[in-house]
Amino acid sequence: MPFLQKILGILRGNNFRLYISFVVVASLFWVIEQLRRDYTTAIDIPLELHSAPENYIIPQESQENLSIRALVSGDGYTLLQHFWADHESHVVDVDVSRLPRVQTADGVFAVVVSSQFYSEVSSNLEDRIELRGMMQDSLFIPLLRARKKYLPVVPRVDYAIEQQHILSDDVRVSPSHVWVNGTNNLVDTMSAVYTKKTDHFVLHDTLTLSLDCDLPQGVQTNTHSVDVTFCVESFTEKVIEVPITAINEPEGYTFRAFPPTARVSFSVGISKFEKVGPNDIDIVADLSTVDIRSNNQQKVKLHLVSAPDYLMNISYSPIFVEFLLERQ
Repeated sequence: MPFLQKILGILRGNNFRLYISFVVVASLFWVIEQLRRDYTTAIDIPLELHSAPENYIIPQESQENLSIRALVSGDGYTLLQHFWADHESHVVDVDVSRLPRVQTADGVFAVVVSSQFYSEVSSNLEDRIELRGMMQDSLFIPLLRARKKYLPVVPRVDYAIEQQHILSDDVRVSPSHVWVNGTNNLVDTMSAVYTKKTDHFVLHDTLTLSLDCDLPQGVQTNTHSVDVTFCVESFTEKVIEVPITAINEPEGYTFRAFPPTARVSFSVGISKFEKVGPNDIDIVADLSTVDIRSNNQQKVKLHLVSAPDYLMNISYSPIFVEFLLERQ
């Protein structure tokens, strides 16, 4: 215990505190003096690849953390600032389509010759850092044979339509098709380009969304996003009388229905209310199973054959009609 008390006494003494202060100040002066000196070291210069040669693609993994190593010199302050700084300003753009290419047993490679980028690397460095040389003669970037394919864009949108509203037109995608680029094994399996999924939302008016394309790893496209438009408006009910026509009429006979028209009701957007008429909807009677030798008045079922896509909740009556077949 006396020994510990002696140690604590020394640590609490003014002489010890003064000694520590001198040590700290001397260390600071030593560090400052060391930082003033010139040093030579190696730094990595990031490369940004773009513009693959025609019929080739650059694998995604080849573009990540790609750099060339340079030998530089400068004072300690400047070099330290360089290592701490954001290096985005030091990125060297590389147009891969202009690089020489070599083919080996392992495939096709674009060759980055370091000496060709000497001046660009030098100009991107801080003023007080001098480029002494490039530590790599060449850098080989693998290239993969590419296949192009023109594919439709399919939006993946989770939506609902507010009550008393309707889609007044088809969902529009612009552009509706895009060119994709990738290796054969990837592109051959693709039948469409899908957008990234959205959160659920409710539509009560016309809306245009800009959605990113969701591409598999290794597939590229120049169109990274598309505009998806939902044309939404309030709707109303409409009722019209549509003439009943016949198909598969027996030869030499004329079809007459009683009543001659069907009453068709449907929901339609306000903008198309006046546009829809009897000629836009087909209600037919199929006479393929009719016995023309029967003298009894017969009935036949009606079918809705066609109607505009923008109509909803279509219903018609009657379902069966009586008819006559008259000799021509």
